[in-house]
Amino acid sequence: MFYDKTLKLMTTSEGYVDESGIYHIGQDETVLKTIPCDIQPYSSELLYRDYGFQDQVSKRVFCDLDSDINNGGIVKDETGKRYVIKKNIPWDDYLDVMLDDE
Repeated sequence: MFYDKTLKLMTTSEGYVDESGIYHIGQDETVLKTIPCDIQPYSSELLYRDYGFQDQVSKRVFCDLDSDINNGGIVKDETGKRYVIKKNIPWDDYLDVMLDDE
């Protein structure tokens, strides 16, 4: 595959318990890793026709296999636009990842 774009896989800092015993969800977002990929426009209708899944999607990404790419994760493209990972479909040597606008 020809990977001419990159996505930043985002992660949120771990939560903590304060001195009163109250748990606070992590707020700081950082880049976990940068993923070289190919990004293409896609639609929910194509996702259903190609794979039989019914999810709202707007982009399709091809990238190398990576165990950190999980459903529900957040990625940013080169312009800073945020997307939610809706589906990741592993193949022999690459992932087909479906994204939707956050």
